[in-house]
Parts: sequence; structure tokens; C-alpha cells
Amino acid sequence: MNELFEFILENEVIYYTSNLNDIVINNHTYKSVSIYTKELSKDSLNDDAAIVCQTSIYPINLFKFFNPSVNVYVRILKENGAQIFVGRVKDCEFSLNDGKVTIRLATLGGLMKTKIPTRTYSRNCSFECFDKNCALNKDKFKLTLLGSQCEIAKDFMSIKSPLIKAKPLNYFSGGYVEFNRQRSYITKSEGDTIYLMFPLANLNSTSVINCYAGCDKLLKTCKDKFNNGVNFGGFAFVPSKNPITDGY
Repeated sequence: MNELFEFILENEVIYYTSNLNDIVINNHTYKSVSIYTKELSKDSLNDDAAIVCQTSIYPINLFKFFNPSVNVYVRILKENGAQIFVGRVKDCEFSLNDGKVTIRLATLGGLMKTKIPTRTYSRNCSFECFDKNCALNKDKFKLTLLGSQCEIAKDFMSIKSPLIKAKPLNYFSGGYVEFNRQRSYITKSEGDTIYLMFPLANLNSTSVINCYAGCDKLLKTCKDKFNNGVNFGGFAFVPSKNPITDGY
């Protein structure tokens, strides 16, 4: 049985079909590719599915190095348009031997059953920089670069620009770079160069690259760098020594 697949990234929808030919339904063209449903299970709160396709299919190719910056949802439908399954991409397993990837999907019910870590009590902040608890506007700590303004390493693992050097020392260390729904952690910010944990594929002279400041989770950084001490999520004055075992 031929199936239809819709990959949804925010307002963008990409249409594929397992049919040998392209199919047009409701003015949408479902492109013929090598894709099929590998497994589909259902219970009251833990529906999940797995599909197999080529590694080059967009947007799954974004998962090859790391997760894209937005959630990716997939709808599986019968050829007549009846919905079989809808869920979020949970993880991808790439096979280097045959150029295929197994995509595992989970419904909201299944994701809700995942263990979520509780907040920890430590001297460092437990919030993620720019999340709702941190409350900072990330656009105020963003540097936007055009590919034409940068020197991009051949392996896409570093970006060099005089605009980076204009920022304070280590300004971007611990932050991240975002491009075309790809995101990579900045391991080091040194002079006019930032170094990435993962490569950002397809960077070129026409790219628009957003670089965000990093945070080391210390109260001093929160106050001096971000002027956000009021929202610091750690317990900076918890003693580092146990007064019972180590004395005062």
C-alpha cells in the first residue's frame, strides 16, 4: 500500500509519497521518494512509529549531525488522504552502508511519559540561557553575520569575522550558532573566530548566520554580562564546604 508523508517544520510542510510517481492531492504535490513505514504500534497513551527513507531527504538530513532548532512533526496518511499517524521526530538512526535512515516518531502522549529531570540545587544557575525562567531577550545578545563577511572553515567547524572580534573576550563561548534551522554549540570564542561542536552544513557566502552569547551559569556573569542577576537560577551562596565534616 502506498503512503503519503508530510514533514512539518513550523509553517513549512514538505510532501513525500512512497508511490513510484508524484501524486497531487488538494493542490499539494507529494514527491516520489524511497520511503516507507517500518513499524506502527498503538496503545492508549504510547503510540509510536518508525519510518525508513534516504538520508538525503530534507529535513531529515538536518539530523545527520545534530537536531535542528525546531521540532519536526510527521503525518503518515493513506493514499486517499486518511490519517494513519502523526507524531514528533524523536530520534534518527543513520546507516552508512545503505544510505538510509530510520526515523522514530512519538505522539505527545508518548513524549509526556518520558522522565523529566527536576531542578537541581547548586551554586550555578540551573536555567537555560534565554529560556522563560532566564527571561532574557536573546535578540539583544545576537550577532548576525552574512556569509560574505566571514571566513568559513572548509570543514564548517569554525567561523572567522572581524565583527566577532569586536565583542568582549569569550563573549560567545558556551553560546550557539544558528543557520537554516541548524544549531551548533560554540566550544570556544577566541579573537575573531568562533569554534563549533558540530559542523553547520552548506554554509556559504549567501548564508545568514546568527551567533548568540554564551553563559557559564555563574552569578557574576549573570550580573555583569547580562544585567540579569534578579533572574539568576542558582544558589550562589551555598557553602562549598560542609561545616559538619570540614569545619568552618
